[in-house]
Amino acid sequence: MKDYERVIYEGSVKTVRGLKGGSPVYFEFSDDFSVFDWGKMPDSLGKKGAALSSIAHQMFKYLSDPIGWDAWIRLNRVSLREMKVSQKIMDDLSTHGQSSHFLEIIGSEFGPLLKVKGAEVRRPRRESPAKPYEYGSADFPILNRLLPLEVIFRTGCPKGSSLLKRSSDLPYLKSIGLTTPPKEGESFEYPIVEFSTKLEDKDRYLDKAQAKKISHLDDDDFFHLESLVKVMALRLKDFFSELGLTLWDGKFEFSYSKYLEKPALFVLVDSIGPDELRITKDGIHLSKEYLRQYYKLSTWSEKIAQAQSLSKELGLPWQKVMEDKLMCSPPLLEKETKKLASQIYTVLDQLITQKIEGAQIDPKILSDLVHKLQKNQSKWSSIEGLS
Repeated sequence: MKDYERVIYEGSVKTVRGLKGGSPVYFEFSDDFSVFDWGKMPDSLGKKGAALSSIAHQMFKYLSDPIGWDAWIRLNRVSLREMKVSQKIMDDLSTHGQSSHFLEIIGSEFGPLLKVKGAEVRRPRRESPAKPYEYGSADFPILNRLLPLEVIFRTGCPKGSSLLKRSSDLPYLKSIGLTTPPKEGESFEYPIVEFSTKLEDKDRYLDKAQAKKISHLDDDDFFHLESLVKVMALRLKDFFSELGLTLWDGKFEFSYSKYLEKPALFVLVDSIGPDELRITKDGIHLSKEYLRQYYKLSTWSEKIAQAQSLSKELGLPWQKVMEDKLMCSPPLLEKETKKLASQIYTVLDQLITQKIEGAQIDPKILSDLVHKLQKNQSKWSSIEGLS
């Protein structure tokens, strides 16, 4: 049996293959999708998995290229200094690029697989659901261990941004670099960074002190991580801007190595694509957010908060409460919405690949898709069984 035929973990949209605890491992992206943490939705989107594999490959390649970084840093040195980015980060990226776990794309009977370097995963523990998670103590050296954080960057605050829910917490806003509460549709001068848990049953936002504590990073390493993410976010914002797109926010994940008395080394892991990024064109979402907006109009979506409240009382997953107690499941996608959602992934794959490989880009491909998405979205309110 080949290593990639063994399943380590099967999620709602991605299967991790290989030998548990070994390296390399293989990511198989499926055509399935998930919104609102429901798990696998009843539909699938043709060619989505292959497109995500290709986009991840291209993004890792783009961010690993030191020549591209050097040219971009020369053009943006003033802005980077205003962001208080260290000379070390700029020199490292100009010399080595941003390292990632990506190795290669391989073909298989399961479709294209993203072959990546494995990382050590130490999951937090808790005695009961009522107890807090325990992350253990720091032990050095740390060698290629998954950082237990999702590192979220924001270049602005579009409609639906979760940042709006925290806009009344002024001390928190100040800690992430905002002097006034964000407004819907506002663009920030420079990216801001937030942190959430990665390995708990449900993700929760953290302040910087909490994020440092669970990741066992000292002040210098944590500042380095935060600055690195801001630089990468700004670079990706420029990249998508050159394609005529607006990048609003996204998330990165890292593994890290740390020796006592030495700076930590951060390696980009997981994936980068329209499931991790929020991208728009003329106000139309070109990411999983398009599907979220569709389902927000459904009766199913309206009952999620009720199910989550009942789940605490009953001690059951809210998804099970939805199905067994509220007798409610997500509706199927309308035919045209399903077709266009699939095209979001394939068109982005085509555009990103053409740009990174220096091929000629036909802007009509994007404008035609956006027009169709806009036209289709205007019909959602009249779809029977959705609202």
